[in-house]
Amino acid sequence: MEMIMISGCILVLPVFAFIYSFMFWPGSLLKAYNWYMRRRLGLVIRYCKSGSYRFCYSSRGTPGGATPSLLLLHGFSASKDMWLPIVK
Repeated sequence: MEMIMISGCILVLPVFAFIYSFMFWPGSLLKAYNWYMRRRLGLVIRYCKSGSYRFCYSSRGTPGGATPSLLLLHGFSASKDMWLPIVK
């Protein structure tokens, strides 16, 4: 009986943590998902500065390599992570 109780607690704890984080910090789950997808796709986050602005972008591969570069732009309320499904 004790073994069932211990294994039940081990299974319930991650499920409870996921539900709790989804209810109170949904943004953290999205950040974790985007981090995982960028890592899986081999994307690197880089920054460039122009005047007082700092721009963030994702890149993969080597500049001037065998394949051509592609620039994907997003709108005002979106982010670079909206292109992750397209990069696949």
